[in-house]
Amino acid sequence: MIKLTRTLVADWLRERVSDPAEADLERRLRKTLVVTLVLGLALVWLNLMVQDLGYRIETTSKLSEKLDIEYAELESEIARETTPELLRSKARSELDLGVPRAGQVMMVDAQP
Repeated sequence: MIKLTRTLVADWLRERVSDPAEADLERRLRKTLVVTLVLGLALVWLNLMVQDLGYRIETTSKLSEKLDIEYAELESEIARETTPELLRSKARSELDLGVPRAGQVMMVDAQP
């Protein structure tokens, strides 16, 4: 049974490759199919990478906008907290500082 199957397969293979031009065409077709498959898989992989990069860019852009807003809020808070009027009132209430009396201010000459 096994010998019969082997001879049938061998006969079938001999029939298939009996013509050298047909065998060459078959080899070229196989190579073309393999190259097409590899290029197709590469195209799918590149498309997935482009989509992933797009998502990353979108996430980074949203984070950048959020950080810009936070920066503007912090700048505004610094401007509010460092106004001369607020600094004077905090100096009086928290540090018990006031306008200097006569003799408390000394002038230092920075020139040698």
